[in-house]
Amino acid sequence: MEFRILRYDDSKNNEWDAFVGSEALGTLYHTRRFLEYHPTDRFQDASILVYSDKQLACVLPCCRRGERYFSHSGATFGGPVIRRDLCRARHIFPLVQAIVDHYKGKIDLRLASQVYHINSEPSLVWCAFGLHGSVRFELSWYTETSVQLVDKMRNKKNRKELAKLVTDPGMNVSVAVDDAQYAAFHALLSEVLLVKHGTAPTHLLSELLEFRQRLTARQSLHILEHKGLLIAGVFVLHVTDNAWYTVYPVSRDGGNGAALALCIQHVLDAAHREGVNYLDYGISTEDRGTHVNLGLSVFKQDTLCGKPHARYLFEGNKE
Repeated sequence: MEFRILRYDDSKNNEWDAFVGSEALGTLYHTRRFLEYHPTDRFQDASILVYSDKQLACVLPCCRRGERYFSHSGATFGGPVIRRDLCRARHIFPLVQAIVDHYKGKIDLRLASQVYHINSEPSLVWCAFGLHGSVRFELSWYTETSVQLVDKMRNKKNRKELAKLVTDPGMNVSVAVDDAQYAAFHALLSEVLLVKHGTAPTHLLSELLEFRQRLTARQSLHILEHKGLLIAGVFVLHVTDNAWYTVYPVSRDGGNGAALALCIQHVLDAAHREGVNYLDYGISTEDRGTHVNLGLSVFKQDTLCGKPHARYLFEGNKE
């Protein structure tokens, strides 16, 4: 099978997103709808479309990173989206070879884990890229959306506190419905990050509101209020029909695991009602998987009932 590779341009926008929405390994992060929330000068786009027999066979979101390429610096996950009938060893290995050759071996990428996919099998893709470099493992956490945290939580203190919060008539957990609630959430997030870590959120408020407008039903903000005061919140991306991803989980008292757990439970219940099977809590490793944040790992496992799984970071050959 021969492949013809074209660079992405705006004229391919609709073709790209339609392909991502219907073919194997596609996620929200692969769509131009998501990627193009970034200002045009933030990344040097190097995305490609791969054709075979005049049919679109694969798309790969990608940007330039110094002298190398990464799929994708503007998203949690990248990697190829592949036409379903080509998801067989006889096609995937030469397809990956063509992609690696196109970037002259100087490509790195982070692949979404199995929990995101129902009818797609990413293992062949991981193995195929692994032949052309190395694969790092990042420790990530997920849970089934059917879980009830108050019943399964291992942290006894937080479990007891969560049971109290559930019955407190002053507590109200809901999905944000206006820009003012997003602004209040971003203000709380900014305050907590500054006090605890001396940092600021990755996204400006204007970018969070851009997410809301651009992604519509594929995002949600879940907030916990006590007598009108915002206590905790979590921004959620509806990445696929099988798994959602938590972004910026935060509580006013940074150590109040119960308040955040109540907010997370609201996300779990909402996802479960929509037939979504998993909630991804993200990684607890740093520096490309070389260091583990033990406190964060314990919190995700003992308070949020997280289960460990590997997220794969492929690094192309360095020579």
